Amino acid sequence: MEARLGSPARLSLETTEDERGLRMVRDTTRAVLDAAGVPRDRVDDCLLVVGELSGNVVQHARSAIGSFRLVVECLPHDVLLTVADAGPGFELSDVLPVGGARGDGRVGGFGLPLVRTLCRQADWFPSPDGTTVRAAISLEPPAEELIPVFDFDLADFEAWDVDDLLADPSLSPRLPNDGLYRN
Repeated sequence: MEARLGSPARLSLETTEDERGLRMVRDTTRAVLDAAGVPRDRVDDCLLVVGELSGNVVQHARSAIGSFRLVVECLPHDVLLTVADAGPGFELSDVLPVGGARGDGRVGGFGLPLVRTLCRQADWFPSPDGTTVRAAISLEPPAEELIPVFDFDLADFEAWDVDDLLADPSLSPRLPNDGLYRN
């Protein structure tokens, strides 16, 4: 079965780096995807990705301009999501590992692996002048073999290190080695 939209749609939105901006991004993205006829399960995946990327902007960017840009493009076979901020940028190597402890005692590090899992392709372009993330979500439902399985005890903080999880081939996400994952 091939999923294909009848007509392309595009949204470009600049909003504030706060809770109000997060609500606006999610609500507006949902409206555009629904109007474009994106299948419900793909809408849900897109909203998770937009929420994670925009939440990272609100939590980490703290730019002098206090806003960020979202672009949603509904193409025949994909939804392209671009989130760009003017924060200080970051290095992917500095991102908290899955289940890592944050400064406030909570655990984190789940967002970017989630984005990588839900997207056909996700590229990060950090710089000292901000970060742009471009993600492509296929309109095709994911094949079962592409769904990562992480089987670990949430009470065991030692097992929360993504390197430990990925070192065991039985726990590794099964993603295609097609050169699309350049994150």
